[in-house]
Amino acid sequence: MFVVIEGGDAAGKTTLINGLKQKIQLGLGDLSAKNTVFLKSPTAPFDNVWKDIIKTSAPLTRFYLFRSIAQNDVETAKTLMKNGKHVILERYFLSTEAFNWALDEQNNIADPAMRSENHINYGGLTKPDLGFFLDVSDETREQRLQQKQKRSDWENYKFQTLFNTKLREIAKRDNWIMINTDDMNINQVLDFVSSQIVQYQR
Repeated sequence: MFVVIEGGDAAGKTTLINGLKQKIQLGLGDLSAKNTVFLKSPTAPFDNVWKDIIKTSAPLTRFYLFRSIAQNDVETAKTLMKNGKHVILERYFLSTEAFNWALDEQNNIADPAMRSENHINYGGLTKPDLGFFLDVSDETREQRLQQKQKRSDWENYKFQTLFNTKLREIAKRDNWIMINTDDMNINQVLDFVSSQIVQYQR
């Protein structure tokens, strides 16, 4: 089983995944601590290099790096699933497409040949069995980010608004399961996602 948790910054992805880890320790349908692997994109060997490349690379170099990351993520997941594991991945190609589009917008990339949206090709990527998109309003996201002691270059309000607007658009386009985290607390989100995972296995 291949499950993906998507969403913008401060949407609650990590909190949800920590809750799923605890539930799976007790058993969640066929999922158990022994047969379930949690991954976070970017997976190795890209996990320690992507931030530097974002800052120094030309737009298309940056986009194709992210495209390679998405491919590496799914190849890692496929290898695990061939060995009988269930995989739960935090972030996937929704973030790839939306993050690069938002950077193009923020950096005023006007040349169509240089914009990432004109190079999108997701052939070879595996669609998740269940894809959850955690949505959060711009206002709630900003309140949560303000609690951080240090914010990254892309956690500014303008970029995050662009990023989340595009994430919502793609999630709706690709029929992901939408969860508004403004309207649900983490326990409600966890219960809903857990029930969807169990129901899928029936």
